[in-house]
Amino acid sequence: MPQRKGEPLLFSRDEHPRSTSLEALAKLRGVVRADGSVTAGNASGVNDGACALLLASETALSANDLQPLARVVGVATAGVAPRIMGFGPAPAVRKVLAQTGLTLGQMDVIELNEAFAAQAGGDPRFRLTGRCRPREP
Repeated sequence: MPQRKGEPLLFSRDEHPRSTSLEALAKLRGVVRADGSVTAGNASGVNDGACALLLASETALSANDLQPLARVVGVATAGVAPRIMGFGPAPAVRKVLAQTGLTLGQMDVIELNEAFAAQAGGDPRFRLTGRCRPREP
């Protein structure tokens, strides 16, 4: 990344994640309520970030000898009443499941809008503890 002064910088890893464990995260108190689900361990930090994503068709993969890392099987948006703002992921996920004919148990990853991803932690319908599948290296 070019700078005004000095040599360009290379960013090769995310600066935000810290070394921790599930046991340490489980001991953190809520930031709003002592028994709340939003803690210092799952709340967004103040940092900069960047990423790149390449979406390609099967034809483009073949033509460029690329191997996919993931497959997008459905996309949906949903709105909810203002009194339950933040719980839009629940009907959006239901829409994707209806679109694809899949069940929640068949999903490897459900990506929620980053700014509101923590909202799913407050909805017991999204408590998927132990259901995440690690990405193969």
